[in-house]
Amino acid sequence: MNIDNTTNTTTNIQLVQGQQHRRKKKCYGNRSDQRFRKRCRNQKMSEEQIEQFVNQRINARKTNPPYQAVANRQQMNTTVSNISIRHELPLNENRTTTTINIKSNKRKKDAISKEKTYNVPKSTSTLSVLQPSTKKMKKKNKKRRRRRRQQRTRKMKKIIKNKNYQPSGYLRASSQALMNTLRKHLNHPLKKRNEQKFVYSRLHLFDEEFALDLNRYLWQSYLEIGSQQQQPQIWPNEVYRAAKTNESNLCQQYIVDSLNQSKTYLDLCYAKLNTQAQSWISTLPSLDILDDNLKKFVRQQKKHSSTRINKQLKQYKDVLEEKKSFQQISLYLTPNDRILVDELINLQQLQMQLMEEFAMLEQRIICKLLPQNFDSIHNLIKPPLYTPLLQDVTSIEFKIQHYKIIQQIKRTWLNIYFNAYEKKIQEYEEQYIEKLHNLQLRFECKNNVNRIFHLNSIKTYLHNRKQRTIQQIYIDMSDYRKKLLNYRKRSSKAKKTIDVSPKPIFYLLFNPFNDQERDYLSKGPNYIRMNQSAVPSDKKRDHLIKKEYKNIIKKVKDYLYTYHHINREKPIYDIYSKCLQNCLNLRYMTSLSISDRIRVQREYKVVKSIRFKLKKYKLILRETDKSGVFCILRAIDHEQKVKEYRDKTKAYKELTSNPFEATLNKVIRLLNDLRAKPDKIRAWQQCEMVPNRKTCKLAYMYFNPKTHKDGTPLRPIMHTIDSPTTNISRLLDRFIRPIFNNNAKLTTIIDGAHLIKRLQEYANAGHLKPTTLFCTFDINNLYTMLPQQQSLDILQEFLQTYEKSHVRGIDIATIRELARVVIEENVFVYHNKYYQQIIGGAMGSPFTLTLANIFMWKWEKESICKELPSPEIYGRYIDDIFFTWNDTQENLEQLLKKLNNHHPNIKLEYKIGQSLPFLDVLLTNNNGALSTSVYRKPASEPYVVPFTSDHPHHIFRNIIRTALLRAIRYSSTFEAFNVERRNIRLMLLYNG
Repeated sequence: MNIDNTTNTTTNIQLVQGQQHRRKKKCYGNRSDQRFRKRCRNQKMSEEQIEQFVNQRINARKTNPPYQAVANRQQMNTTVSNISIRHELPLNENRTTTTINIKSNKRKKDAISKEKTYNVPKSTSTLSVLQPSTKKMKKKNKKRRRRRRQQRTRKMKKIIKNKNYQPSGYLRASSQALMNTLRKHLNHPLKKRNEQKFVYSRLHLFDEEFALDLNRYLWQSYLEIGSQQQQPQIWPNEVYRAAKTNESNLCQQYIVDSLNQSKTYLDLCYAKLNTQAQSWISTLPSLDILDDNLKKFVRQQKKHSSTRINKQLKQYKDVLEEKKSFQQISLYLTPNDRILVDELINLQQLQMQLMEEFAMLEQRIICKLLPQNFDSIHNLIKPPLYTPLLQDVTSIEFKIQHYKIIQQIKRTWLNIYFNAYEKKIQEYEEQYIEKLHNLQLRFECKNNVNRIFHLNSIKTYLHNRKQRTIQQIYIDMSDYRKKLLNYRKRSSKAKKTIDVSPKPIFYLLFNPFNDQERDYLSKGPNYIRMNQSAVPSDKKRDHLIKKEYKNIIKKVKDYLYTYHHINREKPIYDIYSKCLQNCLNLRYMTSLSISDRIRVQREYKVVKSIRFKLKKYKLILRETDKSGVFCILRAIDHEQKVKEYRDKTKAYKELTSNPFEATLNKVIRLLNDLRAKPDKIRAWQQCEMVPNRKTCKLAYMYFNPKTHKDGTPLRPIMHTIDSPTTNISRLLDRFIRPIFNNNAKLTTIIDGAHLIKRLQEYANAGHLKPTTLFCTFDINNLYTMLPQQQSLDILQEFLQTYEKSHVRGIDIATIRELARVVIEENVFVYHNKYYQQIIGGAMGSPFTLTLANIFMWKWEKESICKELPSPEIYGRYIDDIFFTWNDTQENLEQLLKKLNNHHPNIKLEYKIGQSLPFLDVLLTNNNGALSTSVYRKPASEPYVVPFTSDHPHHIFRNIIRTALLRAIRYSSTFEAFNVERRNIRLMLLYNG
């Protein structure tokens, strides 16, 4: 529709009038009049009659007292047919015949509260009752503001209407988001409504011009390229679909008509722009500057359109080149050669069809919309045999288990589907290679140079044809993906189906989160929101820039002064500071595109909503222990599990007061006393171990749920980064861990690849027999089961064995004293209560792991290492132990029972067999031959960083590279590698 020559029909006038009435400040009588008008319009009354009745209602309302409003409304709310019959009578007379006792289904306002009262003192109770609630007023104000924004957006969008032009996606966003982006792009406030309307309509026209110009360029290019062909001409597939014919002449005529139509619309658009330029507003920038900026903005937002058209033209040229090369090849082919070439083309088409179906299945996995035959699993897995009667913890665990079973079966089915597709595609590829080999033999048997040249031309043609088809499949998949996403948004059934992607575990009877919040939680704990710095206001971003600028400048100056003795007042710092300021401004203040801004704001609102619901419903959000996804459970259930853990281990003692100051003073006093004594610790060692009073804080404990175990127990983790003893723990770990690593090489397993290497040496030496057994066992609660005094004694024994008297200038008695402070002064806060760990060490403190390894060194030295024969392999990775056994299984079980009783705090859970997993590798004894593969724990979810996360791109490359490298190292056969490669591919699809 032309902006300057707008002609509205009577229906449009009525709609606009109706919208104007809605924009008025609403009151009780106004809503009643609106409903009255609506009923009159349903009876097809004219606007004049409706206004006459409304005026009569308003006049009658002024004359009647307030308490008669209900009765008057009942009289006026009679049927429209009765009103039309009696409209000549005075409305006041009709009202006098009604009574107040008429019942109404609608809520009545208290008439007494509307009466004015004078000289009545109000008490505090009456004030609290009569005054409106501030929360309700805030909600009403929010609704009003939201309604105004929506009305403003509708009004702005009704400025431009053209049936032959569909606005771009960024123009369909809210007017507020669009104006915020345009303010930064134009460097103009755009506060006045007339300025916004002018810029908005002009932006629409430039967008229309850009789209029409691209369309004209596309049709013109098609016509120029196609006219250079010989008859019959070949046109692109979209032309055949649009023209609804396969005849070449009709398609060419359709292109010519479309080109002329595009030129006509483009001329009209130019005329609109020239006409609108006459109404330029003087408060805006000059028209030339404004147009240039708007054109740049449109080109920036529609980059994808230009890229798509260039791809279409390139593909069209490739098709013509293929046709030309095939025509040249066909001149030199014999009938038998043509049959072989046709067979090769047919095999290619069949293979490409399978690849297209395969790609469609992958898109369905990404869009979380599996084929319909996967839904039949629900009926098979969930027979109506048993459902928990009581809605309690048992019912929650039953539902979670049922969900995991269905999810695992669907993943297994997908693995089978992928295997079938890959094998079928490989079969077609083998047939294709065989046919191509036969064709090559036919051409090479005659030893003709021209024939060999034609053979190379055929191979090039077939290769180019295959590559073009694959590119076309990926182009079509983008459209197919959009259809799937739109269908999933509309389909309620699709949202209820169990998906194969990693999902959060809701340990709840009532789930308060909506679909958007669940999808966001499904992205996992490693997901980073996009452009988080773009959400705050400009003032907050300026504050962040200044803070980061000062921090970087200070660190650079301190480093250069400390290590290179460069003065802090050098002029080079001024140049560096300007460059740093520009980089930070570019990083924080660059405006985003409309789509990115909408996504940023939407995710920010979703995060705020999740936080609000967690606080409102008293829920706790935690990362699961091994599966890597979120778990949400009630705070009551969480505290109950924490209490059960404390009662079971009895490793924590509750304190009556805050122990922070006492612990801090104790650590500082100990370090000062050691420094005062000769040859205890050196000055630089004291500086590294002394805690900083400004940044030092009390440690705190949190728990991660073990959802892979029955009852969902908790794993305690201590956050000790800024605790008073952390610096001592770090220094001791740095000094003692290398000593342990050097002297315990034979009994330490580094990773799965290290164990495979040792087993291969074991097998090459002839020790791996068909009867050889593997045994693995782990130790329960190693960190919290360490006896503190005994651990310190074993530490002293270990150091005396391998280091004699001193470690880095510190004697063993001093190291014991420092280790005692670390392990005994482990105090922390949990839910405003103070605790001290009296058994074991903190899981999270650096030195605790080294101390646990040394404790296990003593245990394995006295127990298992004495019992194992010399050729057998024994190795330990923290609390997981692996060894081989060439005796009977009965003797092995007796040995394990003996080991279980060796120490009261060490309890073992063991497995025996010829095929066992250890860490992330599966070890199998195949009649004396070692076979290995990647092992995936049933508890672990196939979760990695989602591709939509705002991580650097090299992170995603490293994820794939690391997974494939592990598959190569662990797989002893190509078949095992192929299985793991398929699992990696599915894992990446599950995470988008």
